[in-house]
Amino acid sequence: MEGKTLLEVDKKYANVIRDFSEKPSECEIPGGESVPQVQQRVLSFIYDRLDENNDLVIVSHDIAIRTFLVHAMSMSIDFIWSLSPSELMSGFQSPFEYGDKDIPLSSVSVVKYRDGEFIVKSIGMMVA
Repeated sequence: MEGKTLLEVDKKYANVIRDFSEKPSECEIPGGESVPQVQQRVLSFIYDRLDENNDLVIVSHDIAIRTFLVHAMSMSIDFIWSLSPSELMSGFQSPFEYGDKDIPLSSVSVVKYRDGEFIVKSIGMMVA
């Protein structure tokens, strides 16, 4: 999809865009990683570096952060687009279309790792 206009992508990859939005667990990106493959790569990176005695700061792209957060919250990867900070903090979680709600760019999500479990403390907090 790289190097294509939005119109070209929309026309040629309509099914991929639909799957990416509605069923990420089954989405196959032509010439790229599937969403589950991204999640596996991210989790492998994190688990290789976990240490309960030290903090780990991860700076990454939206999709990588989302795949980790759903894992940390024991949610299906199909809920990656449900990670709206206000909905999550109020306990409401339901899938919605990509782009409807965003974790703000340049934001911080805090996840603690204690006794072999992840605890999500905050998602998409803005930092001054």
